[in-house]
Amino acid sequence: VQAYAVNDEGEALGDELSFETLAAIPIVETLDAEEIEPYSARLGGEITDDGGSEITQRGIYFGDEENTEETGATINMGDGDGIFSDIIDGLEPGATYYFRAFAFNEAGEALGQEKSFSTPPVIPEVETLEASDILHNSATVGGIVTYDGGTTITTAGIYFHTSDNPLDDGSQLTIAIENDIFEDVLSGLTPATTYYLVAFATNTAGTGYGEMVTFTTEPYIPIVETHDASEITANTAEIHGEVLSAQGADVVERGFYWGTTPYPADEGEKAESGDDIGSFSYNLDNLDANTLYYFQAYAVNNEGTGYGDINSFYTELADQEAWVPNAFRPESSIPENRVFMPVFQFEPTRYTMEIYNRWGARVFSTNDFSIAWDGTSVSGKAPAGAYKYRIIYVDEKGVENVLTGVVNLVR
Repeated sequence: VQAYAVNDEGEALGDELSFETLAAIPIVETLDAEEIEPYSARLGGEITDDGGSEITQRGIYFGDEENTEETGATINMGDGDGIFSDIIDGLEPGATYYFRAFAFNEAGEALGQEKSFSTPPVIPEVETLEASDILHNSATVGGIVTYDGGTTITTAGIYFHTSDNPLDDGSQLTIAIENDIFEDVLSGLTPATTYYLVAFATNTAGTGYGEMVTFTTEPYIPIVETHDASEITANTAEIHGEVLSAQGADVVERGFYWGTTPYPADEGEKAESGDDIGSFSYNLDNLDANTLYYFQAYAVNNEGTGYGDINSFYTELADQEAWVPNAFRPESSIPENRVFMPVFQFEPTRYTMEIYNRWGARVFSTNDFSIAWDGTSVSGKAPAGAYKYRIIYVDEKGVENVLTGVVNLVR
């Protein structure tokens, strides 16, 4: 720049000076998202004016919320003017994302407009559940949606058939879905038949399928109940069962499995009791006293064997008998005849045995039922004669017993 002035004499010029304008912030545009896939997209922008200064940084702000320059991540894409872009991956299918371009020069930062895009959903991921509550004509079947593909599941259910290609040959059962799980009872099935299942779930992207699983319906076997035992003694009991239904076929055999193990059908003995529906029973004998027994009713038709529950009972305690000899001889050649003591068929508790001579003096006592009187007293060998005994004990039933009598000491 140079100042000048003119008068009648002519033009005068000042010194020539110079200046440089300041840089402006760039002008940047956010380009539309391109190459949008479920897990990636190409994002970028264009610098249409560098503002008179070199672009030192450019890129996008990116996130799943608006106002990405504050809430999102910064993705740098180099420097310089013109168009810039890059593939952003690690995205979620069926999600909405926001982004805006930015650029820096020495004057500051410029922002493009904020734009958005949505990734397309993918087909769901499904797991076929194992069948449960399997009966002769029904079973509970279903599946679980392990990933919805980024959008709402519109339909779910199972394909089923007796062939190993249920998707092509089978029927479809649609099931309502709740908390990603869908289950329902599949009825009208054929007894003793293997079925093949495949779970499915559909969203706007398509249908996903689970693995194929199989199950076999129960045979149309009799329905049996095991009832409680009765008439229980130390060595006998009467066990009871009932065939509630023969399931349309003749009962050819019924009875019980029984024994002292919890698995009588596998490890016990078998007792047959007729071949019809209704109640039936069997008398067990030669049982062990004070023992736990298990038993299970069963019935057989041409489809198979039906079982009732496994029940149990305890036999009673054996008779609480005690035998007391009436004589003994310490010098006998038979060891059992050399001492005096009661013989029990059980192990008594709170035991006391006292021996008195004919004048009422106590010559022996013990609280241990395994200790016998050998015919001696504190003064040595007791003389031959009659001695009175008094034995007190509590048996296994908790009853206190008192035995008194006379024993003859023979020399």
